Formats: sequence, C-alpha cells, structure tokens
Amino acid sequence: MRTTEQTRKSVRRAAIGVTVVAALGLGVAFGADPYPTSQPQNTPQVLALQKRERTLARESGVINTMNARRWAEYRVALRQRQQEIVVVQAENARSARAAASQAAAVQSSSSSSSSGSGSQVTYVQSAPAARSSAS
Repeated sequence: MRTTEQTRKSVRRAAIGVTVVAALGLGVAFGADPYPTSQPQNTPQVLALQKRERTLARESGVINTMNARRWAEYRVALRQRQQEIVVVQAENARSARAAASQAAAVQSSSSSSSSGSGSQVTYVQSAPAARSSAS
C-alpha cells in the first residue's frame, strides 16, 4: 500500500508543478507585447487627445489663479469679520459688567433704604394717550 500512496503523492506533485509552469508560461506569453511600437502613433484620436490635454492644462492654470485670488479675498474678509466679532464681544462684556454693577448698586441702595422688612414694589400705570381726531 505504501508504494501506491507514494506514487499518488508523486503524481500530485508533478501535476501541481506542471500547472504552475504552464500558468507562468501563459502569463509571460500574454504579457509580452507582440508588436512593440518604437514611436507614438500620430492618429487623429491621439492628436485630438494631445490638443485636449494642452487645453485642459491652460484652463487649469486660469482656474488655479482664480481660486488663489478668491481664497485671498476670503481670508481678508474672514479676518475683518473676526475683528468685528471681537469688538462686539467686548461691547457685550462691557454692557454686561455695567448692567451687573448697576443691578448691584440698585440692590445695595434698596437694601440700605429698606428697614429689613422686605422691599416694596410700586407699580405705576400710565394713562393712555388721548387720541386726536383729524376731521
């Protein structure tokens, strides 16, 4: 039995080896260029593609210049807007501090003027303005 089993293994190995060599041979055969060209073809299609490539290169240069200019304008506008935001935030902070100090002053004056029994609130209702009839 061992000789039959060893023969089967040998046949399998040989079949695998032949398959690998055949696959490599086919890959080389199909990968090779059977008709090498020494110079590029000047067919109408190739010439049209070359013309289109030159046109696109020129257009891309113009577009890149426009984009660079727009980006520079955007950065200037952004810098100005950021400065405006800083100014508005500073004004808001000043008004918030002023309102807080005014509220503290009102509270301290009302607490010093009241006798500790609570603060009194007086509501004043204004009379409606008289309507003048234009006849």
